[in-house]
Amino acid sequence: WKKTPILYLYGTDKRASFHDPISFALLQRESAEKRSLSKVAAVEGAGHYFYNQKQEETLEHVLGFVNAENTFRNNTK
Repeated sequence: WKKTPILYLYGTDKRASFHDPISFALLQRESAEKRSLSKVAAVEGAGHYFYNQKQEETLEHVLGFVNAENTFRNNTK
């Protein structure tokens, strides 16, 4: 799954999460350890509709992800 990077954005004020906590933790660890291009980012002060509530911040996260330099080299060809 490292061949396709994932950007996981979420609002910190969301009341419920239906996402698998194990997958979420894995993405956070991969991002923190720079072991893949996947990234987890919290949008502070926003809920389920974070992309509408915090448009500029959301856009910054998306553009940063899309424009990121590929520093991850997958050696499993």
